[in-house]
Amino acid sequence: MRSLSNHSHRLYKKCDGLAILKLRGLRAWSLNKYQYQALPDGGKNHIRIATIHPGTSEQTIQIALRHERFDEDHIPDYEALSYAWGPLETEADMARIMLEHQKHSLPFRRGRRRGWLGVRSNLASALKQLRLETKPRDIWIDSLCIDQDNEVQKGPQVAMMGNIYGRASRVIIWLGTEARDSNRAMDLMQSLGVQINVDWVSLRSTASSQAVTPNIVDESVPLALEIDDLDALDHLFRRQWFDRLWIRQEIFRENQSEAVIHCGSASVHWHIFRCGWYLLNYKERPPHNTHPLWNRQQDLRGFMIQQQNCTLSNLRYDFKLAQCADPRDRVYAVRGLLKKEIEESIQPDYTKTVEDVYKDAVLAHFRNHTSFNILCECHFSPQWKGPSWVPDWASNPLIDSHFQWQMASGMITSSVSTDKIAGSCQLLGVCATTVTKLYPTTFKKPNLEQPFFTNIHALLMMEHRSFEDPYPSGGTIIEGYVQAMCEGQFLDEAYDYYDLSRQDVSNLVFRQICEASSKISMKN
Repeated sequence: MRSLSNHSHRLYKKCDGLAILKLRGLRAWSLNKYQYQALPDGGKNHIRIATIHPGTSEQTIQIALRHERFDEDHIPDYEALSYAWGPLETEADMARIMLEHQKHSLPFRRGRRRGWLGVRSNLASALKQLRLETKPRDIWIDSLCIDQDNEVQKGPQVAMMGNIYGRASRVIIWLGTEARDSNRAMDLMQSLGVQINVDWVSLRSTASSQAVTPNIVDESVPLALEIDDLDALDHLFRRQWFDRLWIRQEIFRENQSEAVIHCGSASVHWHIFRCGWYLLNYKERPPHNTHPLWNRQQDLRGFMIQQQNCTLSNLRYDFKLAQCADPRDRVYAVRGLLKKEIEESIQPDYTKTVEDVYKDAVLAHFRNHTSFNILCECHFSPQWKGPSWVPDWASNPLIDSHFQWQMASGMITSSVSTDKIAGSCQLLGVCATTVTKLYPTTFKKPNLEQPFFTNIHALLMMEHRSFEDPYPSGGTIIEGYVQAMCEGQFLDEAYDYYDLSRQDVSNLVFRQICEASSKISMKN
């Protein structure tokens, strides 16, 4: 380790085998905290690349930050790190690394623009594990390459994160240090994943050339896993990285086939790891097995089968379990997965309030969509200070996918306008009727034993119009009821497929409701 001035004192702190230097003394060059150099053009077309200089496990981490132009005409060669920041730590508890600013990737040496920077434990362990002994390594790391204290430049940098991860030569996923039999779990994910190929659109699998058993894709045949295997896998999948919202746009990009997932010294290619998860999730579970791993697999299903795009109208359902520290990141963290025109309409700005960020997102959706299903994301929240037509995504209540799409009148388009002064939103539509009364019902897996059908039957019996009268949006009154109760799922194409008319389906549903209500009444 480099010798220091006689006026300084050297103290060493071990952190997972990483030598962390803590210094006291006015003449120690590393005493000063690192000061970021502002990016050109406000950071709109430039990024910082972190060069991790080579070294052994006992040497202090030394990193050089350099500015690189980042646009269609110039994309530097680098890897990108995807990891969980971990719990908050005081500056005194953080690991200290040495940073310097360089115009080019040169060996680390003394100069004016260098100093220490505190990093959290999980990143410190990642840097230790990923550092090479004989050559430097260029990696983009959000907490180092973005000046977290500069709220003005932070916005443009966050706006580029989707492209930063998408254009990296490789995404490195860091789960953390080896613990709780993680090597066993990683070996299992490797051995399972190489045996199949998965079409993630149709969610169908085929056996690969490395399949050990011919029935590997037979979902009715359980995997031969021991209790120790289940424990190790459960601990692995409960690591914080899997719950982090930001990883959605970091990993599900065009280059995801090149991603590698690391846990301690073990590593597995992401596409193999994901195939291993597919087998765990879709294969029949062992009989009478109530291990918590299976519930965890269900929690992660939305993440693992995610496609390369999403919509704001599904934001709450698609990412309901994902976590982020800043509520504004409920939008910013998935911006790179939105349609291009909406992504460009939402410019991250951390000087804005949460309410303004969410309102801007809704307005961007209105400008680029003819559907207003995003209003289904709105739920009453006593803490919400924004407009009622803007969802409070930070409250993020868990909702049932059954209520995601209501199309009682079919796929129609409308227009919208907003009053900035009044904060109101006006939608152009047709007034069909007025809601005069609400009835409590339960929509959770209705069956003939529940009072659901009795409530519906009683509601229909109070209708003063004839069921054959015309409904304002087309069809008859009974068809309108059926469409509303079934959330518009009976479209014309479905009728054609089953060789049924709208009236046939409506009469069939109405008859079943009456029969179910009659059976319940007789039982009571």
